[in-house]
Amino acid sequence: MGLLRGLKTYTGSSSQSLAKEHLLKTLPTYFKAIISGNKTFEIRINDREFCVGDKVFLREFSEELYTGRWVEGEIKYVTDYEQKPSYVVFGFEMVSYCTKAFPNEH
Repeated sequence: MGLLRGLKTYTGSSSQSLAKEHLLKTLPTYFKAIISGNKTFEIRINDREFCVGDKVFLREFSEELYTGRWVEGEIKYVTDYEQKPSYVVFGFEMVSYCTKAFPNEH
């Protein structure tokens, strides 16, 4: 636990062997901002224990369906500073962008 009201902040890189992969739905408005490079962060419930070095797969989700477009990113920074309980902000770097269906998606 951090020193300031439970503040948790993580930087640096984690071991690739400990890195997790997270599949996340992303609404089209936010997805567009991500692929343009204007949005490099997410505010999420931390039910997955997001960590620096983890991979995120942000999948565009519109009207109850995946569009087939997705972005792979690597988490570079995580903090819960000034967030609602159980929420975090994580910064990420986009690794790749794909317009084909996500692997194993039917």
